[in-house]
Amino acid sequence: MKHSWIQQTDRWLGTYGPVLQAHQLPQNPEQEMQPHQAASLVRSHVWRRILGVSGGRSSQLYLEQDLGSSNGYINAGARFPQHAVGMHWLTRARTGAIWTGRDFARIGWLSDEFRTECLFCHEGYEGETLVHLLVECPRWAAQRVVLQPLVDEAQARLGLAADSGNLAVYLLGGRTRGDHGVDEAWCEHWVNSPCDPQMGDAAGAAGAADGVNVAEDDRVPGFVLVARFFEAVMPTRLAELSPRLNPPRADAPLGMAALQQEGNHLVVGVPD
Repeated sequence: MKHSWIQQTDRWLGTYGPVLQAHQLPQNPEQEMQPHQAASLVRSHVWRRILGVSGGRSSQLYLEQDLGSSNGYINAGARFPQHAVGMHWLTRARTGAIWTGRDFARIGWLSDEFRTECLFCHEGYEGETLVHLLVECPRWAAQRVVLQPLVDEAQARLGLAADSGNLAVYLLGGRTRGDHGVDEAWCEHWVNSPCDPQMGDAAGAAGAADGVNVAEDDRVPGFVLVARFFEAVMPTRLAELSPRLNPPRADAPLGMAALQQEGNHLVVGVPD
């Protein structure tokens, strides 16, 4: 067998063994390191390596906003398969992998004016950013109604700190500093239903419904509401964005996914 379990284990130990050995507690050199301690050390080491390479800003934000603590939505999403597309875009939003109008303007695929102007509402001083897309852009006000329960909750908890940036972090399942003596604020039911921590029949039934109403939104996890927002926004957004893009060539080495041609329009792939 080319890559046996034993060979891969040996390779893993060769890579991370020195990391674990270097972090043995000096006051108790003979005390065995527990599995969760080893996992934490390796995870921190991998993150440091990622942050040390070019383009580590998204990883840094991921850590600063403690988005990793809400990764349970990936498994919880199995109960809401009808929202798989929305979860796809949600995951990309959390990892900084949605290309906005400002990003395209920065690499020359959109006119320079869109560095400071949103393509969809023609407002905004910073162009279309993820925060603008998620919280501010009036073009998506109707689609944003589904987020209102989370927005109201965030504003109540964050107080004067409920600016657009912190609201976006809250909506994406991260942790942010609040007001009124609250050191940190996060959506405690972002992963699990507020009525059923185990996401039982009530949550599953709510997630299966096609319509959106207040009672239903009170029973589903926060990530489902955000996934619904992306489901409603992204098809229209991409349909309007694609014809405006002017790439130098489809295979340009700009870190973009390959673009496919459909008629006279470019189909925008998701960025790497």
